[in-house]
Amino acid sequence: MEGGYDYFPNGSRVLKRGTSAEDYTCGHPTPLVQRPPDWDGNATMIRRIENSGPYLQGSLGHMFIPMQEKWYGGKHCFTKAKITDWTLRVVKAGGAITWATALDEDFNSIPEIQLDQLETINRVVRRWKAEEKEGEAEEKEEL
Repeated sequence: MEGGYDYFPNGSRVLKRGTSAEDYTCGHPTPLVQRPPDWDGNATMIRRIENSGPYLQGSLGHMFIPMQEKWYGGKHCFTKAKITDWTLRVVKAGGAITWATALDEDFNSIPEIQLDQLETINRVVRRWKAEEKEGEAEEKEEL
């Protein structure tokens, strides 16, 4: 597929897909008007990244998804367990994940629940990376 732009009937434009796996208009497999972002069906993208090693048709597997029911705000959707699990699965597979956060009414801070979950994600990913390094060091010692 070629780069460049695609145009919607109203004249607005979006980047063309580099591969059929890319989606610049929705950010995840199922549009928010159909299902909330924490719907288990959205884990399809995670499985694709896990099974592709981590490239999808030549592009790095990347999931961009809101933590709340709408891109800009609304009810927070994810449990700490699910958001940590999804993130760790993508990272372990070598892919990337970006969480879109809501902003408060003044647009100057992230809701406490989301900040807490982002801090938990950071701790869990750092712990996993440290364990990976430790395991690699032990393997080298055994050789």
